[in-house]
Amino acid sequence: MALGVGARIAVLGLAQAFIGVWVYLAAHGSADAARAPALDATARRGQAVWRENGCASCHALFGLGGHMGPDLTNVTRRRGPDYVAAALTHGLGRMPPRGLAPEDINAVNAYLAHIDSLATYPLPSLTQDSFGQFGAGQPPEPAAGPAAGPPSATAHP
Repeated sequence: MALGVGARIAVLGLAQAFIGVWVYLAAHGSADAARAPALDATARRGQAVWRENGCASCHALFGLGGHMGPDLTNVTRRRGPDYVAAALTHGLGRMPPRGLAPEDINAVNAYLAHIDSLATYPLPSLTQDSFGQFGAGQPPEPAAGPAAGPPSATAHP
């Protein structure tokens, strides 16, 4: 089935519009990026320290990165900045002390606090209780009506 001239022009116009939107978003960022709060100078320094020290080779943010250590997306909320500072200073488990300057530790904490402010990861589990289908994990009550059983061969709907 060949497209007529009008259909070809329409497809070409849509393709051109799509490419134009894509180029604009690539150059100016998406709407989601515009809504995300910008990193302040300290958090930007923390991001640089994170990258320079290869933290993502062992730790993940939002599930992306290494998995030898814990995901640190919400470590600020769960454990607090003192926990991060102690882990960086003294080491923790398989993680050796990093030998970072106090200002770099503060910067990493600022970066992780920024990451923590963006979202919760992992998302809470969605269960049937979350949707209100069942109460307190109990199965629903059977519907009232005629006794359940196989349909009769003579019954007509």
